[in-house]
Amino acid sequence: MSKPLLIDRDVINIVVSVVIGMILNKSVNMLLVIFACVDPVAKDQYVAIPTDWIDFCRSDVMYEPVNRSNDLPRIIIEVQNKADMSFYQRLIDYSRSATRQCKASTLPIVVAIAIGWASSRLINSETIAPHLNQTPLNPLPALAHCLIEQHASIINFKQYNDPTLISLYTKMKNLLGNNILDNENSIHILKDVRAKSKSECCKSKTALINEDEPVGAQSAYHRAMKKQKQKQTEKIEPVPPPRTRQSSF
Repeated sequence: MSKPLLIDRDVINIVVSVVIGMILNKSVNMLLVIFACVDPVAKDQYVAIPTDWIDFCRSDVMYEPVNRSNDLPRIIIEVQNKADMSFYQRLIDYSRSATRQCKASTLPIVVAIAIGWASSRLINSETIAPHLNQTPLNPLPALAHCLIEQHASIINFKQYNDPTLISLYTKMKNLLGNNILDNENSIHILKDVRAKSKSECCKSKTALINEDEPVGAQSAYHRAMKKQKQKQTEKIEPVPPPRTRQSSF
């Protein structure tokens, strides 16, 4: 789900505006900059391009300036469950592949969002936590929060009224509309199959009672047993004792 969302025009503007703001504030701590500095000049200056590299590897998303003659760098976005050493090596390979294939003079900027464990220098749940108490949320931490948590509904977020989260979940709903309907249809089919299977299992269980007699024979047998029990429980009138002859003296 992260890739279709990250190539949306509004999401591209969220990312590139912050990243270009980071470049313009090199003396500031990277994580502080990436959450605080926004450069409106970068808005609508980037597009998402294919990320199939000549060495057959593929990264998640890359943004390229619309006007290649300007000095804006390319930006690679990676969303990873576990940011280990292998992941860092892939980031280096992606950067080199992008530079060679695009014939760029500089390496691209890499923005890595880690869903699980990661270094404190990457965007993860720990690094964005101090920024989640702002109202409204800074757009990039809001985007990272959405990608990291991956809640099925916006109601599961504490900041469910935040405009950026509302916008992102609206986009995801539109992107997944057909898939949601397909899943609902599949669920209805599975429920119907489950109900029919349960009915057949009940019939089979009934057929196995009383030495695997047929269902019709069981019914007759059960009716006969019930009738016999009713007869046994009927009240029987007591028989009076026989009269004894009195002897006369």
